[in-house]
Amino acid sequence: MSQVPLVVDPEKRLESRSSATHKRFKPSADDEATQFLWATYLDQANNYDKLLLEGWKGDMGGMLLFSALYSAILAPFLIESYPRLQADPADATVAILTQMSQQLASLSNGTTFTSESRPPFEPDTASMVCNTLWFLSLALAITCSLLATFVQQWVRDFLHKTAVRPSPIAKARILAFSYFGLRRFGMHTFVDIIPMLMHISLSFFFAGLVAFLYPINRPLAYLMACILGIFIFVYLGLSCIPLVYLDAPYRTPVSDLIWRFGIMLRGFFLRRHHHTEEPNLTEAMLEASFKDYKERDRQCMKFTMKSLNTDVELLPLLWAIPEAVIRSSTEVRAANLELIAPILRSPDPDENIISRISAFITVSGFSADPERQNMGMETALRALWSLARLVIDHGKKQLSTPNTTTPVLWFDRDLLTTFERLGSAPTSYVISAFALVRTSRLQSFRCYIDAVANKLSTETSNRERLRMAKDVFEGVSFGDIHWTSNLFRQHFSQLGITLRKGHATGISDTRAEELVKDAKGHVSELQSPGRWKAALMFVLGEFLFWTTSLKVIPFEMDLTHDLICDSIPGVFDSEQTVEVEHDEAEVSLLLRNISSFPNDVPEEVFRLVFQLAFSTERALLSRDCRGIVITYLYHMGRIVWPIDLRWDRRNDVGQCILQDIRDSDSQNPSLSVILIRSIYHALPITSLQVPQQLRDFAMQIFELIPKASEQFTQDRWWHSIEAYTEWILCKDILNRLDTSNNDTVPAHDPRLMDDVCSLGRRVFSDDVQTPKYPSSGKADECRKWAEEIKAYVMSINLLMVSKFISINCDTDDPDGRVYMGDWVGMQCWLFNYSGHIFDDVQLQFAKSVRTLGSIWNQPPAARRVFQESIWRLSQHWCWITNVESAKILLEVIRQHKDSRVFFRGWIGHEQELFNRCTELTEKAKAGKDLAEDDLLQ
Repeated sequence: MSQVPLVVDPEKRLESRSSATHKRFKPSADDEATQFLWATYLDQANNYDKLLLEGWKGDMGGMLLFSALYSAILAPFLIESYPRLQADPADATVAILTQMSQQLASLSNGTTFTSESRPPFEPDTASMVCNTLWFLSLALAITCSLLATFVQQWVRDFLHKTAVRPSPIAKARILAFSYFGLRRFGMHTFVDIIPMLMHISLSFFFAGLVAFLYPINRPLAYLMACILGIFIFVYLGLSCIPLVYLDAPYRTPVSDLIWRFGIMLRGFFLRRHHHTEEPNLTEAMLEASFKDYKERDRQCMKFTMKSLNTDVELLPLLWAIPEAVIRSSTEVRAANLELIAPILRSPDPDENIISRISAFITVSGFSADPERQNMGMETALRALWSLARLVIDHGKKQLSTPNTTTPVLWFDRDLLTTFERLGSAPTSYVISAFALVRTSRLQSFRCYIDAVANKLSTETSNRERLRMAKDVFEGVSFGDIHWTSNLFRQHFSQLGITLRKGHATGISDTRAEELVKDAKGHVSELQSPGRWKAALMFVLGEFLFWTTSLKVIPFEMDLTHDLICDSIPGVFDSEQTVEVEHDEAEVSLLLRNISSFPNDVPEEVFRLVFQLAFSTERALLSRDCRGIVITYLYHMGRIVWPIDLRWDRRNDVGQCILQDIRDSDSQNPSLSVILIRSIYHALPITSLQVPQQLRDFAMQIFELIPKASEQFTQDRWWHSIEAYTEWILCKDILNRLDTSNNDTVPAHDPRLMDDVCSLGRRVFSDDVQTPKYPSSGKADECRKWAEEIKAYVMSINLLMVSKFISINCDTDDPDGRVYMGDWVGMQCWLFNYSGHIFDDVQLQFAKSVRTLGSIWNQPPAARRVFQESIWRLSQHWCWITNVESAKILLEVIRQHKDSRVFFRGWIGHEQELFNRCTELTEKAKAGKDLAEDDLLQ
């Protein structure tokens, strides 16, 4: 047997320690990747544990102090009471002296004295009860002190173990291990028992005090018994009240025992408090706090506003408002209106958030500290903007709900005066907030009018209707009409007069009925969308006027604009135009007063001003407004090409050009012509279809081309615009006709045939007739008609190609620019076409190609795009059937081949065209020689 060495080698000891160290937990790579997850757990767990353990430490510290004082108080009582448990020596001395005196008396009397033995000592019942209770009380108090000391020690040990390792994952696992052990061994219950023992100790003390006083002084003992009874009654009451009313602040350690007993006793407390699970008392209290909380939340908001006395205290609340009421750019947190409404409606200036904001921005607006001023103003104005947005959203829902009787929240008119006094405020926030406040007031005004209408339509007597309507109508005044509308003011005044007449005493039923009818008529006029469109236009005009005048982009400009437009449903409806009176539309002419240069007016601002202008017909009829639009977009096109016109859904820009052509009073015809091209490219033609908006605009231009005055037709770009207009209509016809399949017989569409006839009459001579659909409807005749109509339309297609080639050959643009139009679209329809094309069109195409070839080496260089694309028009060129055209094309191709500078091999399908033209000319020559031989013979 080998012996164990007594001395261990130090190196081996280190090696052993090292191996033991390696056996310890080390986080793996996967564990390290989860450290942030565990860090989140630690944050939450530490918060919970810190509150729990700190609470235990505080409770145990108080328990130690109380038990020490209590034991010190109890000790003198014990010193006084425990001697009653044993015989008193003074009583024995008295007994002996008594016996001696009796013996002496007997001797003097000559009688015999008989001594009696004393009974053994037995303490009285009161002393036994008193001392028993007091000693038990002392023992419990000392036990509580010991247990409290243990709890403090265990808490310190728990905190030390959970903080000994720095790694988040190690710390988290130690914390979880220790906490679940704490729960497993019921330390929560252990801690709850300690104060319960102290309470029992106090009960024993009071009971012992009664027993102590009973043999000494009965009345005093009865008094202490009553106090003991009251103590027990109050203690039980404090224990039971939180079981019935979960929001009660009272609670004793017995409360949890009674709660558990009540749950076991057929779930009494669960049924009372509507719990489906079995929570403990604390969990039940926490769960109850989330039921019926809305009224408490409102009171909290009022208390908060009342407590914030200074601007420094108010600022955090204002900072939190946007997040509380705004969910996203398109949604608000409508549910939170119930939380905010009490401080919006409150008549107390100290509780009303709008009054506080008004006072805040007044003070901040005149602050001597610029940094504080800007920060405070931005925060307050953004909060006000957010509140106005929330109120406007609420108002929209209310206006959309039938039989609305309660007006929406009303912003104080004094707030508008506060805005007007602001000097060097953050302008972008002021403009937006001011606009939404005005919008909210308008919306509220409209809700008051609707409420008056509802009162006039209720099922009651006419006099009662007039009385209720007048009560609602008094919520607004003539001074709230801050926009220009003589018609609105007139009906508003008449409505007020009518309602006051109905409120007079002694009116007859007939007269009341007449007044109700008259009031309904005025209300109907006041509810007209045109009246409210004028009001919102005024707000928009004011909003955009300050935007353009101060050259500043307002806070959330687009969103603010949309909120204003949508605040009253049915007013700014894109599907239909709501007309306004002449005096109401004056604000829409703001467009004529702005700059026509994008550097002065950003595009996003111009769009909003444009939309305001064309919300009525005044801007379209104004030559100045149209001139601003055309000039601005022309300059924009020089910066960005093509310009973005997706926002112009109704094509009002196009209507400006059309109106200029109709009236022949354009301020700058050349810009109008260029803008037509911009619109064509802003609404691009795809390979498969022509947008309906583009097609409609092109058709309107097509109809006006013959009527256009010289100021348009003499422009160098006019003919290219004319050709492109025709091509747009041609491509639309090609898409609807579907000429891609030569075997397809297109269905007869009268509207399509009208478009074909209109275009054909414009581009062809009078000799070319549009094929007519056969009336018989026979298959052979329909197939023949299909071939003819396809040839007709494809001839127009090739004619468009010829026009674009000729136009760009004749261009004299100083910058050497060409206008290709939809060149790819023109090519794609011809590429695989194998049908017939009119001879005259083929000849015109060949001549245009020859013209292009004659200026091959002349500027502009962009013509080379045409020169190279010509040979890609067709894959097989089978639609070239005219011999004269073939000869011209052969001539051009030979010129191209003979050019040493530009010819670098065949381009596209130039070789196929050369072969096709050679074949046609050789056949024609052979036919001519054969004819000449026949003549000779």
